[in-house]
Amino acid sequence: MLYSTLMGCSDDGPEINNDYLTIGNAIAADSSGNVYVTGNTGVNDFPVSNPLQPTLHGTRNAFIVKISPDTQAPWVSLSSISLPFGAQAVNTTSPPLTETVTNGGKTALAISGVTIDGANASDFAVSADNCTGATLAPTAFCAVSVILTPRAAGNRNAELDFTDNASNSPHAVACQARRAPRVPWP
Repeated sequence: MLYSTLMGCSDDGPEINNDYLTIGNAIAADSSGNVYVTGNTGVNDFPVSNPLQPTLHGTRNAFIVKISPDTQAPWVSLSSISLPFGAQAVNTTSPPLTETVTNGGKTALAISGVTIDGANASDFAVSADNCTGATLAPTAFCAVSVILTPRAAGNRNAELDFTDNASNSPHAVACQARRAPRVPWP
């Protein structure tokens, strides 16, 4: 679990007309790991910090809440959630695609291993790796390059996994290739 909190007020209660309820409507995250929750409330004691409007006006008021990760711990920031290889002919090797890992936290990130697993793991290979065994200071980064050599025609899928000391390890990056064309018969 990356985040956990309780948002509520002493006025929240089971009202028939919902005037005194706090309701979340949407949730989103940014690239820094901050989570934003939007919603509306009808309570008088909704917790606020630096509000534009410190007190309730009308029966319902909108809110935006920002929840930040524990940046005192190591925090993995991946350059991408997938490595999208295009169509690659069977038994030919693609150019490498690179994934960069950055420590977005405030303490050292220790990466103990980088592996490829999944349905077609044997079709993908690490071609360069300066992450395995690395200890990254805050804001430091490392990179792993992956190549694809499809053994059969069809879509190819695997996962590049980084095992480390940050929460929710291992951290996964999808390796995906579109249908590999058949090699023409001579």
